[in-house]
Amino acid sequence: MYLAAGSFLDVSAERLVDIAGGLDGCAGIGLRLSGEHAIDSAGQARDIRSRLNESDARVFDAEVVRVTSGFDPRTAVPLMGRASEVGAGHVLAVSDLGESGGRSALDESIGVFAALRDLARENGLDVAVEYMAWTTPCDVDDALRVHAETGCRIVVDLLHHSRIGATVAGLESLVRADAIAWVQVCDAPALFEAESLLHEARHGRLIPGEGGLPLRDYLAVIPSHVDISIEVQSDRLLAVEPHERARRLLDATLGLVNPTL
Repeated sequence: MYLAAGSFLDVSAERLVDIAGGLDGCAGIGLRLSGEHAIDSAGQARDIRSRLNESDARVFDAEVVRVTSGFDPRTAVPLMGRASEVGAGHVLAVSDLGESGGRSALDESIGVFAALRDLARENGLDVAVEYMAWTTPCDVDDALRVHAETGCRIVVDLLHHSRIGATVAGLESLVRADAIAWVQVCDAPALFEAESLLHEARHGRLIPGEGGLPLRDYLAVIPSHVDISIEVQSDRLLAVEPHERARRLLDATLGLVNPTL
């Protein structure tokens, strides 16, 4: 089980490494190398990797390659290089493309994801693609097409999955296709109450078990070999000391995955 970058955008990469190393049951972290957890040098990357290795933890994924209009996949190479240096296994890609010309946003995104896949493989990485209501792909069917045509696996954020109206059956279709890279877990009110989906995702998530999402139903169909990342971006939780925050998130999620603990 991993601590996602989004849960700790208020701390440095080094502090997040220290937090993960001191938590039983934490297998590693995600880092937002494109922003809050940017790494300035190869030496800094090697130090982070070494310190994680001491606690048998690792960097699971590096964020984020954001695909926009006119995007050149080669601009992602520096981030991929840093991701490789810290020992990450995956780079997360998100497409913000809209309809362009006569070519659909999905077709264009698939072409970019395929190019990113090839560049990532040169750095020993895999590309994972996330679907959200405002991105491309924006639903399970389109995510399955991305996987089928590029080989990129899909990140399932259970908040986004719920808010687009997807169901357990949608998760089962991703499982049957062996398309899931990892699952991101958080909670939220059962009924959408925020000012926007984007604001809820970035500011209003809840600790797993504190909301009304059917998390147990979702997780029940996820195979045990699929990794789980805890992503709770929450303005309220920013007031909680980061190590204590991590402990709460981990304990709550472990309670969902292993209810007998």
